[in-house]
Amino acid sequence: MGKQTTKAMEEYMDGHIQHSRDKNVISKSCRLRFSVGPFTIPSPISEDAKQLILYLFDDKLNTMYDLIYTNCFYDNCICKVCSNIIILLLFVEITPFFHGKREIVVDIGDNSITRSSMRTLLPGEWIDGDIITMYADYKNMKEAEKDVTSPRCWFLPTYYSQAALADWSSLNFAQAAGFRDRYMSRLDTCEKIYVPINSDGHWYMLVVDISHATATIWDSLESPSRREKMINESLAILASLDFVLRQEARALFCNQFTFLNFQICRQAGLPQQPNGFDCGYYVMKYMDSPCIVVHDSYQHDSDHARLLLALYLVQSPLNKIRCRLIQEARKL
Repeated sequence: MGKQTTKAMEEYMDGHIQHSRDKNVISKSCRLRFSVGPFTIPSPISEDAKQLILYLFDDKLNTMYDLIYTNCFYDNCICKVCSNIIILLLFVEITPFFHGKREIVVDIGDNSITRSSMRTLLPGEWIDGDIITMYADYKNMKEAEKDVTSPRCWFLPTYYSQAALADWSSLNFAQAAGFRDRYMSRLDTCEKIYVPINSDGHWYMLVVDISHATATIWDSLESPSRREKMINESLAILASLDFVLRQEARALFCNQFTFLNFQICRQAGLPQQPNGFDCGYYVMKYMDSPCIVVHDSYQHDSDHARLLLALYLVQSPLNKIRCRLIQEARKL
């Protein structure tokens, strides 16, 4: 698919799961639904898209993986006969059918999504951090298309907050440089930094607004019992940004500049997720501009949203293996 198709899909994702002001969740029982593999959605999709969804979430491919790797691996060794079989499969190019959960389904060069991670988009599943990071990577690649002096946003990977919350002071200079070079361009053009955070299994977003010196918590499942912990986690993120960006920030602003002086607040009035498993989806949509999930009119359809997200990630021109996947899907 070309860029026009991908753009149309982005607009479809943004525009076709909102309308009602009466509630923010679509009742599956009150209208006609269409089955596409494990998903039930409010409108049909193209045959190519359907084939791709069936391929991505085919239980047989994952069952094959379980049978082969469970029976072939023992005591961290591969039996000689089975290893020869696997080598043979590699040469006849049918490895994807036996590689199962380890098969890569999205590849942008320096990041990828495996079939196992993609399956966390199945209905009712908790969305994996690799999915969120890939969504952030897509956003960063779009930002990189802007003029070098244009204002832009930084979208950090999920493993940044994981490293910062583990102990930001333990980050060595090599790790800090890695984050800096890959995800942070010129600080003087940065307006906001989006930091997805996982807190005891729940995803939320910290939006660091440099021009307004604020760090705002965006949470789709607010709980008073988690607020203090989120504030402490936000402080740890700000401290980590001081560690990674201190030299450039003080040269750009002043010697007393510190992210720790930013005011921490909460984004009020956010629509709340209607279930206990879609926080990761909301975190990804918080990266969008415009962001539809912050409006009262947003109507959440979990199955539809997850299916469209899977198609968006796989069919994007940024995915280097999308053509192969589409061909493999047509064979099923």
